[in-house]
Formats: sequence, structure tokens, C-alpha cells
Amino acid sequence: DPLARALRVDKMTIAALTATLELYRDPKSALRHIPALSMLTASAESIRARCETIVTNLRAEGTPVGVVSSEASVGAGAFPTTTIPSFALAFDTDAASVETKLRHGDRPVIGRIADDRLLLDLRSVQPAHDAFLADAIKRSLG
Repeated sequence: DPLARALRVDKMTIAALTATLELYRDPKSALRHIPALSMLTASAESIRARCETIVTNLRAEGTPVGVVSSEASVGAGAFPTTTIPSFALAFDTDAASVETKLRHGDRPVIGRIADDRLLLDLRSVQPAHDAFLADAIKRSLG
């Protein structure tokens, strides 16, 4: 059957699955190497600290931004409506305009608008990318 041949599992798929499952054998290793797990298990306080660092950086450049508590969606098929506590960067001035500028920047940044503010929840950003995010915001709004 041509469809069965097209969909059969090859050596590369088995190798990738094996490597992923090996990570799960050691929970500490899984939290370090699987981005979704590290994002889901990060403490709200660690996210708040990251937000405050970025806010300090952006305010030094004249960008009006603050930190607000947020609820992040876990999402996915198993948890479509589950939320977890988080923190976000909040832009209070003309949320739609700021959202458009960030989305159309050289490095697009996607957020969500809630209560007339643009929110960028850092739970969905890996800590290693915080500097890139701050730079993209500066470039788009600068």
C-alpha cells in the first residue's frame, strides 16, 4: 500500500523518539532540555524577576512598560483550559498600535491584548531569549 509506505517509521524517526524518551528517564535532565517542560514548571517568581530585568532595561531606553501578574494557558490537547500563574510585560499605551509595531518589526513579537494592555507573558519565552526579546521590542518601538 503506497500510503503505508509513505507513513512508515524510518530509522531517523526511531532515533529521534529514542533520544526524547531517554531525556524523560531523568526528570532533571528533561526539565533542562525539553523547553515546554521547563516553561511549564518555571516558578512564577522566577518569571517575575525576568520581567523586572527586561522592564529596567526597556525603561532606561524610554519605553513605557510595566510588570503585571498574568495567567498562562497550558493549552494542548490534554489541558486546553488549564492556566498557571505567571507574569507579563505590560504596555498600557495604545495596545493595538504597540501590538502592530511589535508584530511587524524585523523580529516579530506576538503578544495578547487584555484589559486594554498589550501583554507579553514570559512563561512562553526561554530565559536565554530574554535579551533578544528586549532588543526586538526596542527596535520595533524605538
